[in-house]
Amino acid sequence: AVAERELARQARGPKARAKTPLAELRMRMHGYIRWARAYPQRFKLTFGAWTKDNSALGEAAASALGGLIDLVVRAQEAGALPQGEPER
Repeated sequence: AVAERELARQARGPKARAKTPLAELRMRMHGYIRWARAYPQRFKLTFGAWTKDNSALGEAAASALGGLIDLVVRAQEAGALPQGEPER
């Protein structure tokens, strides 16, 4: 439940929006780093190996990842990042 909540929070992203997709991606990545440093146990729980298959947790993870991939695609389309597989 904690990991699911943290992933859902990450998927929502920051409250403030940046002017460009690349700036927003950077803001989001810096947020991940701040969160991981402030809550290392939550980070390990959320991004470590899950011991049980949980559909809600999987959906939260997919949503969080999808938001990041969308930002990468938008930054690529704006020419701020090189073309290629956005998930990579």
